Amino acid sequence: MVWVNLLPWRERQLAARQRGWLLALLAIWLPAAGVLTALYQQLAADNLRGQLRVDQRQAAILQIDGLAQALAQVQQQRHSLLARQQQQQRQQRRNQQWQQFAQVLPQLMPPTLWLTSLQQAISGFHISGFSLEVADVTQFRQQLSRQPLFQQVSHGSIERQAGGMMGFSLLASLREDLSDE
Repeated sequence: MVWVNLLPWRERQLAARQRGWLLALLAIWLPAAGVLTALYQQLAADNLRGQLRVDQRQAAILQIDGLAQALAQVQQQRHSLLARQQQQQRQQRRNQQWQQFAQVLPQLMPPTLWLTSLQQAISGFHISGFSLEVADVTQFRQQLSRQPLFQQVSHGSIERQAGGMMGFSLLASLREDLSDE
């Protein structure tokens, strides 16, 4: 009998089968690896885009916070400016009333009445002077009480001086909105 050595053929067949299995595994593994790589890249890109959106939103929130603080400061300045403007308007009205009073004062005084002082006091406004008649002092007090500056005008003292003159003093209470300014 002839001896045939089948071992190299079997080895070749085994190697061919192993290559087939290896090629089959590569055929499965390479597309799977490609899909996994593509999926990984897609997820990384999505993650990057998401992180950018988060960063943009955080920057927008910081910007909104800064704008809110600036708005609060502007509103506070607006309130203080409005308060200052109202104070200036009250002061201007008060000054106009005092100016009108100063212009009208000579017409309020009877001809036989002379003023010696006009002083602002804690309780109001102190007016003193001389007159020939008590009726002139009363008439002057009534004229003063009709003025918009004064809430009430009351007699202080009336004293007869040497030479027939009468010294008088009046206390005029300022209106509430004028007394605190």
